[in-house]
Amino acid sequence: MPYTVLMPVFASTILHGGPHTLGFLMAASGVGALLGALFLANRRSVLGLGKVIPMMAGLFGAGLIGFALSRQLWLSLLLLLAMGLGFMVQMAASNTLISLRSCLHHSGLE
Repeated sequence: MPYTVLMPVFASTILHGGPHTLGFLMAASGVGALLGALFLANRRSVLGLGKVIPMMAGLFGAGLIGFALSRQLWLSLLLLLAMGLGFMVQMAASNTLISLRSCLHHSGLE
């Protein structure tokens, strides 16, 4: 998540805010990640995760581009929420499928 390194610059220079603005930006990303984790926790099966991964990667990428172009705090917060959700779901779903495939391979069930 290298974009978080530049978050203080966005908070102060781009959005003309201070420490509170930075806190809101970081919190929005965290809330998105929490929503993504809850989404995955509520799934009953891994079926369909292969289709979810590219959609969430696209959501993260589109959110990142939008955030880079945003000059409004409310829009930046919304985009960071989407980025946090997309990143969390994409990474966790990818790790789940890799682990499942590895277990199946080593057990001879593949």
